[in-house]
Amino acid sequence: MKKGDLVIFALIIIGIISVYTYNGRQGEDDVLIVEVRIDGEVVDRFNLEDEVDKEYHTEYGFNHLHIHDGSASIIAADCRDQICVNTKDATKAREALVCVPNRFTVEIIGEGGDIDVISQ
Repeated sequence: MKKGDLVIFALIIIGIISVYTYNGRQGEDDVLIVEVRIDGEVVDRFNLEDEVDKEYHTEYGFNHLHIHDGSASIIAADCRDQICVNTKDATKAREALVCVPNRFTVEIIGEGGDIDVISQ
């Protein structure tokens, strides 16, 4: 390798590290919102940092939402398969918890959550 090749290689590495660091810091200060939907309609919105323990009884079924320590989870439901209860907690923007039989959705959205890093 020549000296010029090493310079180009070093610049590429520095560029990759810079892009990774910049993208990793994007959204750290965003406020994360927990949006609760029943049959596609937004019924509640909470800050992910709030302490929330709420039950939802609808014509479709029952779900118990628990938000604590920066994570959201469905801790109880009357659906047959219990997939929503056994799903890991949602902690980051664009993560969701879904109970299909009860038409119950919990999604975490960031401030301006419809814009991804590439389009900014």
